Amino acid sequence: MTNCFHTSNPSIERIFNSIQAQKGGIVRRDVYSVRRFASIADLETAVRIRGFHLIRNDNQFVIFCNRADLQIIL
Repeated sequence: MTNCFHTSNPSIERIFNSIQAQKGGIVRRDVYSVRRFASIADLETAVRIRGFHLIRNDNQFVIFCNRADLQIIL
């Protein structure tokens, strides 16, 4: 999956340039790290632009780097 979107924040850009993200996989980031090096708003915007899914569980963000439908089982 080619990353044709660019953000102004290098930390956010690194997330989407990771191998897992480029393969359409799942990446996980600590909420504290996102707040420290960027902002949650920047991450949300980058995810929304790409049409991906972002989930927060406790102190972790989980980003599904594809546009497939999500189905929460339990």
